[in-house]
Amino acid sequence: MSQDDYENVCRPYQRGDRMEMVVDIYESADAVRAPQPTRVKKEDTSTHGELQTQHTGGNTAGSRRYRPAAVCLGLLCVFLLTAITLLLISFINLTAERDQLQTSYTNLTAERDRLQTSNTNLTAERDRLQTSNTNLTAERDQLQTSNTNLTAERDQLHTSYNQLRKERDQLQTSYTNMTKEKDQLQTSYNQLRKEKNQLQTSNTNLNVKNVNLIKERDQIQTSNTRLTAEKDQLQTSNTRLTAEKDQLQTSNTRLTAEKDQLQTSNTRLTAERDQLQGERDELQKRLCELMLHQGWRRFRSSLYSITTEKTGWSGTRNECQRRGGDLVIINSREEQEFLNKEFGSSEAWIGLSDSEKEGEWKWVNGSALTTKFWWGKEPNDYGGNEDCAVTGYNGATPGAVETWADFPCLHSTVGICEKPLEGCKSESRAEDGVKALH
Repeated sequence: MSQDDYENVCRPYQRGDRMEMVVDIYESADAVRAPQPTRVKKEDTSTHGELQTQHTGGNTAGSRRYRPAAVCLGLLCVFLLTAITLLLISFINLTAERDQLQTSYTNLTAERDRLQTSNTNLTAERDRLQTSNTNLTAERDQLQTSNTNLTAERDQLHTSYNQLRKERDQLQTSYTNMTKEKDQLQTSYNQLRKEKNQLQTSNTNLNVKNVNLIKERDQIQTSNTRLTAEKDQLQTSNTRLTAEKDQLQTSNTRLTAEKDQLQTSNTRLTAERDQLQGERDELQKRLCELMLHQGWRRFRSSLYSITTEKTGWSGTRNECQRRGGDLVIINSREEQEFLNKEFGSSEAWIGLSDSEKEGEWKWVNGSALTTKFWWGKEPNDYGGNEDCAVTGYNGATPGAVETWADFPCLHSTVGICEKPLEGCKSESRAEDGVKALH
């Protein structure tokens, strides 16, 4: 309503052409209002008509003085209701926009979680391939210690492994931060829902609380400002999540490329390992044949030889170690029978002693004695210094399997050396290893 229209309604006496319309409005208002009681006492029948006429004229003049104020008050109420309606429409639009942003945020969060899961799976597969690659590198180093190129590749893989661990830690930190932000956004979302419910309740009460319209309008404006600020925060969070999604996609692509590289390296190293194992087996076979030509005896996967110089137990063991083996360790009855058959004509040191603790016999590899072939009442620790064992004891019954006895470790005699070789395995377990090439 313009200012001119407002003045035309509030000052009807200045417009002669509109006088009748205003009078009709006032007369309608008088018809609604309750009739006023007459305060004039009836004194007599002669003055009653005059007093009634004067009273009616006074009421009409008074009611006409308040009619413009009533019309102005009604127009002001219409204006306030229109403003409140506009504010409510703005509030509904902001609520719808907030819901759309929340839906976009939920979709981005789901996509981020999916990418994070894919990233975790790729990292786990990368770690598994890295472990396999490290194991193959270790086997390659054992088979070909002189290969400097493989050593350099192993160092590069270790460096790459450390870098990947750092990247994994960074991703874990980023995941933790995103989880905290998600919780904060969830809390903000719950608060917004509570505020929305409160605003809906307030909107229902607006229809019956006309007296507090101005106060409630201020509250709605405050809520509108707060929702606008929250909308801006959600838009900022949406932008940040989009950037994080792009970063995760880039990381996913890079990890996939690294996985392919590791798989290629794994295949190549596996081929190299198989080739080196074949070469090793061939070299072991040749070494076995050469040692058999040199007088060694074969039993299953080990070669045996007897020393020529008679020395103490320690000296004989040093001689065996110079030959690439050690004093023999006897693990079965078949092996004992083989030694008796091949070297039973003379007493010979074996890799068994109790020099560390009397009565606790141990082999040279540190294992405890379980299978025993002592002769008679041996060991007897005669003289208190017999701490080393021999086989083929001269005092044993000829043909007996139990031919062990304890001797002083400084006693001079020969010894039996054992050298394990995988390439010298017998063709069948029934083979007793007596084969020798002279």
